[in-house]
Amino acid sequence: MAAVLLPAGAGLPAPARAADLVEGFALSAGAFNVLNRVETAEGGFEVRFRPLLEGTWFRPWVLGTAVGAMVNTDGGLYGYAGFRLEVPVGDRWLLVPQTAAGVYDRGDGKELGGSVQFRSGLELAYRLNQAHSLGAVFYHLSNAGLERPNPGSESLALVWSWR
Repeated sequence: MAAVLLPAGAGLPAPARAADLVEGFALSAGAFNVLNRVETAEGGFEVRFRPLLEGTWFRPWVLGTAVGAMVNTDGGLYGYAGFRLEVPVGDRWLLVPQTAAGVYDRGDGKELGGSVQFRSGLELAYRLNQAHSLGAVFYHLSNAGLERPNPGSESLALVWSWR
């Protein structure tokens, strides 16, 4: 039986390894709660995965996914997973709307009205070369009205990414 199944499966692709799915990484540093009087520093790390959609009908836009984490100096921590849409603007610029859902632990920082939080933002990045880009991201973090209160928070950060 194994002799029959082995040749039949020989043409199938090998299962994808996690490393084969990763397209790049990003580091960020900036300010959490930037639109309010009490702001704190934040840093982040993101893993960006190979595009979901990148066909000829969809080009030059690229729809991809990412997972990441943000930590601030008040002990707040946010882990998330979401989507990114890379829209080229000229030869070197990218406009990247993004959205994600995740879990927030406030630490000693701002109460956002629950653990489940949604992130929506916009990144503007400049491609330094094929492998690196530098940009800025502005995003809103909120529980989307799932719980009260729902004060939300905004962040502004510099982003360095590489492939």
